[in-house]
Amino acid sequence: MCVADLTKILENSRDPEELKHVWLKWRDATGRRMKDMFVQYVELENEAARLNSEKEHFSYYSSTVDYWLQPYEEPNFRSHLEDLWAKIRPLYVQLHAYVRRRLREVYGEVHVPRSGPIPAHLLGNMWAHTWSSLYNISKPFPSRDTYDYTSALIAKTGQPAWNRVWPVGSQFGVLGVRGLIDWSTTLDQGLASWLLAWCAESERVDRLVNQLGSGSGQLTLSLVCWEIKMCASVNMDNFFTSHHEMGHIQYYLQYKDQPFVFRNGANPAIIGSTGFHEAVGDVVALSVMSRAHLRHLHLLPGAVHTSPEVEINFLYEMALQKIPFLPFGYLLDAWRWDVFAGKVGPEAYNRHWWDMRWDYLKATRSGVA
Repeated sequence: MCVADLTKILENSRDPEELKHVWLKWRDATGRRMKDMFVQYVELENEAARLNSEKEHFSYYSSTVDYWLQPYEEPNFRSHLEDLWAKIRPLYVQLHAYVRRRLREVYGEVHVPRSGPIPAHLLGNMWAHTWSSLYNISKPFPSRDTYDYTSALIAKTGQPAWNRVWPVGSQFGVLGVRGLIDWSTTLDQGLASWLLAWCAESERVDRLVNQLGSGSGQLTLSLVCWEIKMCASVNMDNFFTSHHEMGHIQYYLQYKDQPFVFRNGANPAIIGSTGFHEAVGDVVALSVMSRAHLRHLHLLPGAVHTSPEVEINFLYEMALQKIPFLPFGYLLDAWRWDVFAGKVGPEAYNRHWWDMRWDYLKATRSGVA
């Protein structure tokens, strides 16, 4: 059984004991085995940062944390993030309280308390960083917005195989940006074919450019054939994801003729400066979620009318998808900063992680009150 199978269980099962079993066993099979290697990795990364400081005469790389944060050129970067989180936190707390109440209705008070944290294994995801799979059991107006978009999408494509991304790409020309050419016309050409896997795009782009670069370093990304490699079935989540990934490709194409130093994302967030890349991708993905657009694509019958209840359900679904990730993403980095800065020793890695999970997400590990 692979992690994808476990993910399906967490998303679809409503048996709290099964969910707890899957959640715990996966961690027993991964985290416990990796801890010693991770401790060594922290030591080696910090040593590399210090050596690079000496080589480049940078005195501020006392740990990997300094290396990570240096591109932001902001000495109070973490305190700014804390201020931003303080502004968002009230909305998250309200969402958390509502979800906790709805989960208590499903699982009972013995599994979900009236106050305090939500057990992480009940949040529909291995990491509890997105709660989208809880939508159908918690939406504010259960009798509304029950249209099956996935079935409509499969009916429209005529087959369950994922080979319909090309029509998505062809529509970008309508927006005034670069249209994309059919993949079948490019694979046999003498261009550098690049398979865009949606895990580490920019990191691989840098490596590809280095591999193909001429002696003068004047290679432009116009020599690269951009493609998406995505293993997916036809459903609405992947429909939105394909648009998100097309947003990445459009951003690559927009800056491909810029001087080399500017051929990257405009924000240093995440490996390879993909922070702004993710924003561009999400803008495209969110734009295709509107009911007007879905109706234009004949994925939503004209007889299905919008109402305040339907709009609230839609906004709630977006909240489940987006809001929990905000504290999760921040605490993930905050935990790493504490670990790599030496503020937390290996013996306290796990305890510090769950203390932060409680502080930011109001979630607790399974079996712990």
